[in-house]
Amino acid sequence: MRMISVRMTGKRRVAGGVLLLGLLTATWLPAPRADAGDADEALLEMIGELIREPDRDMRALGLQQVREQAPGESATRRFVELLPLLLPEPQAALIEALGERGDPVARSAVVAALDSDHREVRVAALRALGVLGGAGDVPRLATLAATGVPDEQRAAAEALLRLRGEDIHSAMVAIGESAQPGVRAQLLRALGARNATEALPAVIQAAGHRDPIVQTAALKALRQLASPGDTDQVVRLLNEPNLGTPAARERVLRILLTLGARGGETCVPALREGLDRVEEAGEIVLLQALARAGGSAALETVLDRFENGPPAVRREALRILSRWPDPALIPRLLEIAESDDLRQHVLALRGLVRLAETPGERPADAELLSRLWTLARRPDEQRLVLAAYGRAAGTDATLAELVSLLDDSPLVDEIALAIVAIADRADDSVAAGPALQRVLQTTQHAWARERAEQLLEEFSGSF
Repeated sequence: MRMISVRMTGKRRVAGGVLLLGLLTATWLPAPRADAGDADEALLEMIGELIREPDRDMRALGLQQVREQAPGESATRRFVELLPLLLPEPQAALIEALGERGDPVARSAVVAALDSDHREVRVAALRALGVLGGAGDVPRLATLAATGVPDEQRAAAEALLRLRGEDIHSAMVAIGESAQPGVRAQLLRALGARNATEALPAVIQAAGHRDPIVQTAALKALRQLASPGDTDQVVRLLNEPNLGTPAARERVLRILLTLGARGGETCVPALREGLDRVEEAGEIVLLQALARAGGSAALETVLDRFENGPPAVRREALRILSRWPDPALIPRLLEIAESDDLRQHVLALRGLVRLAETPGERPADAELLSRLWTLARRPDEQRLVLAAYGRAAGTDATLAELVSLLDDSPLVDEIALAIVAIADRADDSVAAGPALQRVLQTTQHAWARERAEQLLEEFSGSF
């Protein structure tokens, strides 16, 4: 069958190509046999002509056929034969189309294209190799991901993520053991991104590597691969001599925090046991992980470290306790808030204010806040308590207590704001009217006075 030349330009040329392809595939060509696996010769010639077209739109029609039509190995070989005949741009486009086609027959030609003098062809070959390649391509891809020019590095790294095959992960592990640090790091990143949990032992081993590039890549992969059941293995990393830097400990901490968030109290036994096997800096890391895991056993451990740990560990334990959301801590924090140690006093008071401001829509605990007001020693602490008072329940007792403070505190404006906030929620309060009158008598704060007058007007029928 002779090919029909379509000599048109622009949109008419593209339309002509579409029409001719449609005629070839739907009308002119005989219906394929049920066992036919290869495309018709006429269609292959037409596709080849379109790919060689200088017009990009016309080429796109042919490349679409490479991706989606013209089945069979013989068709793939015909397309591969076109590669040396093309300029770099269409050659790169055809290589990418062959990759999307997914026929491994094209792999050898794609691998050969990695040595092209043209960067765009090499990048296209790397992308295609992610689909067509196998375990044997891992070394070259990893090397290019580590050492190539930026475009090639990105394409090679992406290809490592896309490779398919049961032996890919084992190949990455085996190659990484003897690879240069940069190459090994790329393989570790790929293992993490591919969720290669079977590679976890190799990743943990690499986490203790002396080279910071390998170490960082391994710890990032470990964060992706480790499960709560691996907590004890991660804890052991705190004793690795090459992980003694603050940056390395911070990365281990992030892994433990992730595990604690996932596993909750199931991680606590391993974290508690680790406290007796690590140095002071490691204890601080484990205390933070215990806080993330939560639960009564974790709280008990943090309290014990506050009571019995070295100074730096005690400071960290108290900081954690001041943020712990369990009301059971209130009695112990009240004791600590009476301490002569200013830091302990401040942290405990802040923790108690947080606990007084119960989560959700429930009002703050006015009874506890009253106790905290007596413990507050400085104006900034009193302001903290008053801010929480503004979210307390609108009871007559609370309003009366705040009104009594107006005569003895220099924080008149802050007290007035708390009274107004409570009165705003106290629709049926007998004390709200007199309290608002006292606000008008004692403060010059513009917003507090304006809102007090509005509320008095709204409540006028009740007083």
